[in-house]
Amino acid sequence: MNTLVGFLGALVAVLCFGTYAVPVKSFPTGDGMFFQWVQCCTILIVGLIVEVIVGSPYRFEPLGMLGGMFWCLGNALVVPIVDSIGMGLGLLIWGTVNMLTGWCAGHFGIFVDKEDVAHPALNYVGITLAALSVFVYFPIKPSAQKKLVRDDGPSEESEPLVVDSPPSDFVDSISINSSRGSSLLASLRAAKKAVAIFLAVIAGFLYGINMLPVSHLQQDHSDASPLAYALSHFAGIFATSTVILVIYCIYKKNRPEIHPQSVLPAMVAGTLWAVAQSGWFIGNANLGLTVAFPIICTGPGIVGSLWGVFLFKEIQGTRNFIWLIAAFTTTILGIGLITLSHIDF
Repeated sequence: MNTLVGFLGALVAVLCFGTYAVPVKSFPTGDGMFFQWVQCCTILIVGLIVEVIVGSPYRFEPLGMLGGMFWCLGNALVVPIVDSIGMGLGLLIWGTVNMLTGWCAGHFGIFVDKEDVAHPALNYVGITLAALSVFVYFPIKPSAQKKLVRDDGPSEESEPLVVDSPPSDFVDSISINSSRGSSLLASLRAAKKAVAIFLAVIAGFLYGINMLPVSHLQQDHSDASPLAYALSHFAGIFATSTVILVIYCIYKKNRPEIHPQSVLPAMVAGTLWAVAQSGWFIGNANLGLTVAFPIICTGPGIVGSLWGVFLFKEIQGTRNFIWLIAAFTTTILGIGLITLSHIDF
């Protein structure tokens, strides 16, 4: 085990995980099914490249494919989540659930060997702060995206339209209907947000268990490279995404929603994700799940929020920035304590 290499792998994972979903917001992806399949094709290609570089002597492992299946099922939920609650909040929710799932597996020895850290108290406090940091983001209200509105109204040269004033009871009726419509719209938005948050929790759980099969294999073959089972994992992702696409095409009566301009962004997203996942394999092998999971699951939330601030302009206003700084501080403090818990001093 090499602690420095483990932290470098975790850093790569944090940066790439926090960035890979950017194309989902930058380009039209429709319902996301075709986008995901192209992304997973790229992931498989990266896996083949990793296999050539590593030259693993270990055979292809179906168990590693199982983890890829879990991830792919969770990833299928990303597009509706991002469309409903934004990339930053979505990353934070599924990242937190992901973190707690993986941390519990390593701490209690669920499907993997039970792990011990040099300073358990620091690890407990750090994981608590990292988990609580997500709640600090809830008061942040993303700004609505501005839409271009075409003005097809009469020009200044056109003759003005004169109408009689409507009766007062008609105006009152419109006001009542408008109020009811606004209330219904607000309820629908709240319901949509609640569903998106629930989906983010499900995605987080699937993400959390997706690393366990590979971690189990790494512990059984401790002399193997941390990337020895990357191809098995990535092949599971490709196979699952292909099955999902076939079912989707059947459901759509062979009329899938495809946006050609999303192909290149999907390939970029797939490459970034595969590099991030490879960094995570390295982090798990050298730091353990109780340290790597909290760092890699909460760190991308900061990166994703920064993209939301500077690129997508989702977060604006003094109040929002104060809450954002508080959330960043809580997350960074938690990551710092988790890091120190691994160092014997």
